[in-house]
Amino acid sequence: MFPHDRSILGGHCHCPDSPHYLRALTDMADRRAVVTQDAIYTDNGIKLVEKGARIDSRLYDRLVQHKLRDPIDRHLTVENAVDVPALIAAGRDLVEQNALPQMLAQALGSAARLLAPLRSMPCPRPSPSSSR
Repeated sequence: MFPHDRSILGGHCHCPDSPHYLRALTDMADRRAVVTQDAIYTDNGIKLVEKGARIDSRLYDRLVQHKLRDPIDRHLTVENAVDVPALIAAGRDLVEQNALPQMLAQALGSAARLLAPLRSMPCPRPSPSSSR
């Protein structure tokens, strides 16, 4: 996720450490495994959350009380997050199974040309526990 993007977590413009964004993130983490890939520190250097810790809504109050050193998104990974290989595989399935994507691929000369823009999609790093 990127600062000031419209997020699927709320549909509103967000700053990664705003209370609303942190609430949406910690609520989502109650439903999906969200883990810190690095420790999270305040801007004063105080460690709030250890590396490898599971994030959930119980951490919301702790996170929202402090200004963080870095945007929280830089420290988190979501289990089974969408990544570029998954997008391309889904795109290939669509091309094989649906008329409109097939026609688009034919018009461009190949499915690979149709799906090429997916390779430049900014996606989060895969979770270390991900089996992809």
